[in-house]
Amino acid sequence: MDSWRDVSIWKSLALNDAETGSLLASIDAERTASPALIARLRRQHAAPTVSAAIELMHARRKAIGKLDFAPQCYADLEGVEMASSSRGALWKAERFAAASLRELPLLDLCTGVGADLHAIVERCGAARVLGVELDPLRAWMAATNARCRVREADVASHEVQAMISGALLHCDPPRRDASGRVWKRGSQTTNEFDLGSLLAWMRAARGGALKLGPGVARELVCAPDTECEFIEVDTTMEQCVVWTGALAPQPNSTRATRLGATTHTRVGVPRAVPQAEAIGPYLYEPCAAIERAGLLSDLAVEIDASEIARGLGLLTGAREHASPWAECFEIAGEISRSPTEAISRRCTVGGPEQFRSVRVRGKALDEFGGADRVTKALGCQSNGSLVLHAWRDGAKCACVVTRVV
Repeated sequence: MDSWRDVSIWKSLALNDAETGSLLASIDAERTASPALIARLRRQHAAPTVSAAIELMHARRKAIGKLDFAPQCYADLEGVEMASSSRGALWKAERFAAASLRELPLLDLCTGVGADLHAIVERCGAARVLGVELDPLRAWMAATNARCRVREADVASHEVQAMISGALLHCDPPRRDASGRVWKRGSQTTNEFDLGSLLAWMRAARGGALKLGPGVARELVCAPDTECEFIEVDTTMEQCVVWTGALAPQPNSTRATRLGATTHTRVGVPRAVPQAEAIGPYLYEPCAAIERAGLLSDLAVEIDASEIARGLGLLTGAREHASPWAECFEIAGEISRSPTEAISRRCTVGGPEQFRSVRVRGKALDEFGGADRVTKALGCQSNGSLVLHAWRDGAKCACVVTRVV
């Protein structure tokens, strides 16, 4: 174990005395921990203490915009990266708070640095809540951040498993193995936790919420007794949550949720998406959450659109519709086989127009150097009004210039 991971060192950083305050302030004053800074600090403090302090300050910077308690959090960089955002955590905690079984204890297994635990405590109070974490340092971090009880224990132990049946349960299994590999798809989350066992824990509890990566294959977690929710935070896919028992009031369904300046959520059942016979004057690019939830069919019916090609995700329609679930673009040119051809065949309105971005489905632009190269060649600017869309049309590339509606 790295010496800076000793819990006693982190406890000393939490004392907030003059010596610790000076150390953290020195690190905070510089954006990078330069060799000169580290050497100077190590003349005043033990090397493991300096390493822990640097890790803490870098983690707090990483947490800004993600965790509401970022300036006061105690975490390491990897812990922040794997944690739920405060928005995502509070959204889930609301369902725990609304559950009718309010007398039941709440368990947060594999609690990490305590982001979800912090939200559950905020919405449900600390008295009923217990976090469980095997790593001694992360267990201390979670208890400090959430201000509640955290037990240092193996979640697979008989002691912990015996508590599950009489509780509401949240579980965030690690998605990285010892080598740092991230499991995104398939039946495993890490070498230690297989999906079947995790789902069995959820079903044994009175109500459960299993947090998985957003890339998990939907067919692996959808079941007659589960509600699978795909959560997008500020346009970034964050997590898939498998709800069970009392926390799944709409089983055998999937849910798409977008958290941002406003909140949007919808539930349904995945079904086949209507296919377009021809491309209309408008193109729609659905958000990631509704695609991952398999609810494109419902959206297509709602905005009177259909899919350009099966499994592609892009929709086309004859009329403009505003929807929080998809961006709308007006097609401003002809479908072409290359970016250059598409750009030359675009329709102009008034004076010169700037490109905003390049949107690619699959590897459509690989033969042209990739999306980054095309984006650079176009000189895309955030205030532009044109977007180059590219997708695979069978074995060939299809490109068209669109205008932001």
